[in-house]
Parts: sequence; structure tokens; C-alpha cells
Amino acid sequence: MGCTVMETIEEGKGGWKVSQNKEILDWLKRRSITPMDAMVVLNVYRLAARISDLRAQGWNIVTELEKHENGKHARYYLRESK
Repeated sequence: MGCTVMETIEEGKGGWKVSQNKEILDWLKRRSITPMDAMVVLNVYRLAARISDLRAQGWNIVTELEKHENGKHARYYLRESK
């Protein structure tokens, strides 16, 4: 018998956030990231929430708002290592 999706989520509760946070942090150590980068390359749809998690862990992440013809978006930078 297989597990339902909810059973699988409950078993690994929070595990996907940890791996997403690690992927984002690894990315930030090399370059800046935007919500579009996160969605297209890392398959992360809640970048601001993951950035909040990383800041809570003590990482110094800076946000810059960039304007463009359709509005604006955030670009995140890692200012210095923890």
C-alpha cells in the first residue's frame, strides 16, 4: 500500500522548507535572486517566506526593489556570511 500525499507531507513535515532554504542560500552565496529566478530555476513559489526563514537563522539578506514596465519586484542579496 502506498502513502497518501498528506501522509507523506506529515512524515517529512518541514523537510521541504529546509531543502528549499538550502537551495536558496547556496544560490545567494553565488549571486542575487528574484522571485522569477526562484520559480523558474528552483521551483520555489514562496521566496519571501523562505528569505524570512533564512533571516531568522541569522543570515544578512538585503532586499532591493527593482522597477520595470509592469511594476516592481524584489531582488535579494546575501550581504555577508553568517
